[in-house]
Order: sequence, then structure tokens, then C-alpha cells
Amino acid sequence: MAKVKETAARAVGRAKAAVSRAKRKGGQLATKVAKKKAVRQARKSVARVRNQTVAVARKMTDKVTGRARKRLACRRARSSTST
Repeated sequence: MAKVKETAARAVGRAKAAVSRAKRKGGQLATKVAKKKAVRQARKSVARVRNQTVAVARKMTDKVTGRARKRLACRRARSSTST
């Protein structure tokens, strides 16, 4: 029985070592891929599109809620007081 426990303990130890090795290797691969030029460019273009989407959504919301008129009125009032 003791021999079985020792064998099982060794197997568990090896499995843990394999898991940690795999995690480390995965992290290294992820870092390598993230540094590639194509990935960085893709990240930038995604961010640009996200910003454009937010701008369009805000514009539409302003139109629906009537906020665009209020915003325009505020801008006109501000420009007339500054001149």
C-alpha cells in the first residue's frame, strides 16, 4: 500500500511540474505573439474602430434624446459670450 501511495505522489508531482511548465511556455508564446507588428497594428485599428463606433452611437443618442439641440445651443451661447 505504501508503494502505491509513493507512486501516486510521484505521479502528482510530475503532473504539477508539467502544468507549471505548460503555463510558462504558454505565457512566453503569448508575449511573443503580442509583440509582433501585425498584432500591434490590429490592436490599433480595433481601438480606432471602437472609438468611431462610440462617436456614432453618441451622435445617434443625442439626436434621439434631443441632446444635439441642447449641445448646439450651449455652443452658440458660449461663442457669443466669448466674442
